[in-house]
Amino acid sequence: VLSAEWTVKDGVNDGYPVFNSHSEPPAAPDATHTHDSVSFDTEWSSNMNEDTTISASQNIVLTNHVNINGNLTISGSGTVVNLCLNDKLLYLYSGKHITVGAGATLNIYDCGMSGKLNGSYKEVYDGLIDTSGTVNIYGGTIQNGNNYGRTIFVNTSGKLTVSGGTVKKD
Repeated sequence: VLSAEWTVKDGVNDGYPVFNSHSEPPAAPDATHTHDSVSFDTEWSSNMNEDTTISASQNIVLTNHVNINGNLTISGSGTVVNLCLNDKLLYLYSGKHITVGAGATLNIYDCGMSGKLNGSYKEVYDGLIDTSGTVNIYGGTIQNGNNYGRTIFVNTSGKLTVSGGTVKKD
């Protein structure tokens, strides 16, 4: 039995219907994770232990906390990677980082309130995210746990827009 009325948070209901009756449970979510006009159809749920290059557009949703023990590179002119943290943690092991190449785009979302992209990157001349392309942050927390490194390094040809979420370093 539901004790409160279901409401839509910030216009996003993650596939659940707005529901006012206390006699029926909410319907199951849609098979595809959708918000911000993006259908996130590629699920990441397990750890990755090697360098990974994404050279074709993808819409990725975390369905578990994911650890990456390798560098992640997004490359190719016109490649767009939409990443929804989905209230989960994407953790980059010490010394590992994300590179967004020239002409590529990384959009970071979090449909919840506690999604994080975290790591410990200590190099002075680049960051946890190093971009020559475009990085747009719409939600989540991007955090470098190392006081000596940068959280995001934007090269001269790169672009960073933060319209939601938090970028910080310990």
